[in-house]
Amino acid sequence: MENSKPEWLKAKGYLHLTAQIDVNKGAKKIIDRIQAPSFIKKYSFYPLIHTVIKERRYKKDNNGKRCHKYKKGNVVKRTAKSRPLHYATHMDAIIFGYYASLIQEKYELSLSKSTELNSSVTAYRKIPTEVPGKYKGTIHFAKEVFDEVRIKTKEWGECAVLAFDIESFFSTLNHDRLEKAWKDLFHFEELRADHKKVFQATTKFSYVLLKDLKKIQNKSSSNPKTFNEKRLAKIRNHFGKFSFFESNKEFREAIKTRLLPIYKNNFRDKGTKEVIGIPQGLPISAVLANLYLLEFDKRIVEEAVMGLGAFYRRYSDDIIVICPVETIEKIKDLVKKSLSECLVNLSLPKTEVFKYTLFSTNELKNNILCSKIKDGQVTPNSRLTYLGFEFDGNRTFIKSANLSRFYRRMMRAVRSKARLAIKLAEPGVKPVIFIRQLYDLYSKYPLTQKVREKKYKKLVRNGLGEYRMVVEKRKRDRIPEDTKDTLNTYESRKDNKRMAKSNYWTYVDRASEIMQEPAISKQLKNQTKILTKAIAFRLKLK
Repeated sequence: MENSKPEWLKAKGYLHLTAQIDVNKGAKKIIDRIQAPSFIKKYSFYPLIHTVIKERRYKKDNNGKRCHKYKKGNVVKRTAKSRPLHYATHMDAIIFGYYASLIQEKYELSLSKSTELNSSVTAYRKIPTEVPGKYKGTIHFAKEVFDEVRIKTKEWGECAVLAFDIESFFSTLNHDRLEKAWKDLFHFEELRADHKKVFQATTKFSYVLLKDLKKIQNKSSSNPKTFNEKRLAKIRNHFGKFSFFESNKEFREAIKTRLLPIYKNNFRDKGTKEVIGIPQGLPISAVLANLYLLEFDKRIVEEAVMGLGAFYRRYSDDIIVICPVETIEKIKDLVKKSLSECLVNLSLPKTEVFKYTLFSTNELKNNILCSKIKDGQVTPNSRLTYLGFEFDGNRTFIKSANLSRFYRRMMRAVRSKARLAIKLAEPGVKPVIFIRQLYDLYSKYPLTQKVREKKYKKLVRNGLGEYRMVVEKRKRDRIPEDTKDTLNTYESRKDNKRMAKSNYWTYVDRASEIMQEPAISKQLKNQTKILTKAIAFRLKLK
């Protein structure tokens, strides 16, 4: 039954307002319900849970200095990026996933009518590689762009690369345009009742704050950072549920007494104050974002690719156009105007123009120089950044910010392990770090020798009538030494018996192999030394 389940029928591992669903045990019942329009049109969606993920960034300020925060006038601005995230209850997520699959099927059919259009949109799609059952990822998409830059530069002598970014993409989608795109895709005059219900749940959503749930769990603290694990354990053990609440009755009571505030979609158009946007994090969000820009993609392909000989790729809100230098302004105006007609805006600070020029010297033949053009000023020896990689015309590198994030997380993990080791050490005994997990995450060693054990959590009722959480392990087959390709491409969901453990090192090695770029692997050549020194340093601080 497991292999025959539709791909949209997925179990979610997070805690929510309602209990988790065992999709294996009740698969047929769930499928029958969700595929019945009469059930969906009467269904009541629960509020989403909302939180904000902050990513620390070390960026240049207005004076060109790199920092985490800077002062603009009398206002202190931080370079950290805030990403609003909303996620649905388990049943709601399955419903969103089912309708996402319906939209995706129609969307793929629409793209397939044009070869250029089909190859231009890369995000949130299953695009097969040359190996059956395996699909392309960001490494492949970045390589395609960089290879095209090389080809066009050698063919034309020079070429321009225009990089655009849509400002606050998901949270600025216009609801009327999105509904029209949905109707056009299915050839509806008006959205069918069940489709309308899902559309409204996506656009007129309500949500609760994750921090408010923490307050309910920890009533003794006004600003708790964690949940009350005793209360969650009680819900698990006494009621057999992975949930924030014992029952729907308790949840409704928390809403009724305003112990748990509910908020409505707060995305607003800056000018009209009209409600706009969809939540980022729902199973349906990605395909709706692609659908929203379908007409934009068609126009760019027709006017820029077919009309001006450009090369166009869009990965979600990241847009890349490779074009002749003399068409830079035409394409910039075209992209800006077309996005404006879609009622979304370009992020001007992230709009970049690069010029790649072919030149040769006595020592270097067919070398490519990358220059960045901004406000009429040309900065030579620059690098184009795209999908986590940097490209200078000759070599490809992992994005420096990604490497910094990797080292930050590694140092944080070492610090945490060292503190625990010092805390547990007996007086007079040298503290010892259990470094196995650190090496698993941050060190390069033959991961093909390891076996991935997939863990399943479930609640089992004991003889006393209480529930206890049991963790079951299912071992995967050991991977042969000569089977290295499994580490370098994505695995099909159905072929999951030959999957090795992976970490950032395997990602770097995979990128190096797919890109055919040895320089990528060399970027982490000192990482093991740094890890070893960090462990020794932290233990000396005792």
